[in-house]
Amino acid sequence: MNLYAARIEALRSFMKENNIDVYYVPTADYHGSEYLDDHFKLRA
Repeated sequence: MNLYAARIEALRSFMKENNIDVYYVPTADYHGSEYLDDHFKLRA
């Protein structure tokens, strides 16, 4: 199992143990700005 697969499996286990069905990761800031600050680039 590679590193990414292990991390995903750990996340899935954590979510199942804590009854978490969804975790939302936004791709925009609160105002819908064209240029994002690094703080809002969570997926990068």
